Amino acid sequence: MTKHIEADSSKLSLLLTILFTILSCVLWAIVLLFILKIPALTWAQQKIQIVLTQSHQAPASDDGTANVETQTTTKTVDVVETLIADQQGYLKEIALDIFAQYDYSLFFYPVSQKIRLPMDFPTTEAQLPLVKIGEVSVAEIIASPLTDLMEAAKKAGFSPYLRSGFRSIDDQYTAYSKYVTEDTASGKNLTEAREYATRFSAPPGYSEHHLGLAVDLLDYYYPDWIVARNNYDKGLYLWLRQHAHEYGFVISYPTGTEKLLAKPDSGYSLSEPWHLRFVGNDLAMWLIINGYLDPQNEITVNGILRDIYSTLDGSMPIQR
Repeated sequence: MTKHIEADSSKLSLLLTILFTILSCVLWAIVLLFILKIPALTWAQQKIQIVLTQSHQAPASDDGTANVETQTTTKTVDVVETLIADQQGYLKEIALDIFAQYDYSLFFYPVSQKIRLPMDFPTTEAQLPLVKIGEVSVAEIIASPLTDLMEAAKKAGFSPYLRSGFRSIDDQYTAYSKYVTEDTASGKNLTEAREYATRFSAPPGYSEHHLGLAVDLLDYYYPDWIVARNNYDKGLYLWLRQHAHEYGFVISYPTGTEKLLAKPDSGYSLSEPWHLRFVGNDLAMWLIINGYLDPQNEITVNGILRDIYSTLDGSMPIQR
């Protein structure tokens, strides 16, 4: 009887030992996975986590909304100052990774008021496969992040809708010509009409929309252009300033020191808080933590794209 009890006790002890060993292995596996996960984050992803933590602590303005400019300044001062030495090198690393990921020669092309697309760019279609989101066509490679961004905006209580996406050079010619015709009819000569029209509409061949990577995302409550410009720091447009980078998008022509004017060197003179360009998650994060939305900061999307394109292509597009 005693031997029987001893045998049962030995079996129980063995089972407990095995169980303890299994639990220990599981625990150490979890710890190991956690340790391995940290280095897997890119430099930009690690810094943006710090930035987002800081932004949640940013003070609110008098109307109760977060002050984006203050957040951006805090991010730049607290996070970036100690990283000046290595951030430019990492920017190139980011660009190379993104370039390889999307495999599109014009992904970083700095098309703007002064830089035209290559003359062999198709006038009636895009260089990339397009898909439809509602009635708007966009490059297939941005469809998923754009859909995710819009869904997140809706969950946040906003009413976003796509006003436009891909536009062919021919379509842009029609839109631009309409402005020029109206201005010449009002008494301006052709040169004056073209210069004035360019404030509101890109000349054909000079629009980010030709790439299929840019969209105009407006709010049903602020659908008018001027109203939207005046409310760049409210509603959906404030939300885009705070969250668009999380989905790989940036605001190409953010507001400068005056509400209606874009930040200098953005590529166009008037601000467009609704105009988003897809640049990939890491570059979008790099731009946000380096304060590209701050009117006092010299970094702009257009400037960084020019630098990247020049580095990767070895040349700069000819300015008009």
